[in-house]
Amino acid sequence: MPTEAGNMTLVGTNRFNHFGRPPNNQQLAVGPPVTDAWVGLNELNNGVAGRGLYVARCNAGTGEFVISNVPPGTYQLVTWDTPLDALFGINSIIVPAPAAPALTGTHDLGTVFSFRWFGTLEGSFFYDTDGDGFRTPMKEGFRNWRSISGGATAPFTRAP
Repeated sequence: MPTEAGNMTLVGTNRFNHFGRPPNNQQLAVGPPVTDAWVGLNELNNGVAGRGLYVARCNAGTGEFVISNVPPGTYQLVTWDTPLDALFGINSIIVPAPAAPALTGTHDLGTVFSFRWFGTLEGSFFYDTDGDGFRTPMKEGFRNWRSISGGATAPFTRAP
């Protein structure tokens, strides 16, 4: 459905927050897309959520979403995922009017962060040359290391 005059199209990407390592583990760093994500838009009146206006699945592979025909105003953007690996996200957003002389426009929300509420463990052994806690192509992986967790031993036979 095309966007009506005076309204905006919202675009964004739902991604997990990637926590850093101590002491700066509460940083907002872009993690992987939230697969099986959903996005909703609710009225927001004086800080109180009103009726639901829109709900749809995000792109399963990328977490991207598009919401058309949104009048200028303040809204509550909500996010969640089907397997409930992410907390329910609640964000207040302000949708501006289209910039003159345009009759419609696109408002890019960028990355909309989701936070995990169940832990996940994935990774690799690598030499963190700059101490930032992130693996980059320039950081060499270790071969033939073992990880021991809860009595189970998992061999690593290659450097990913």
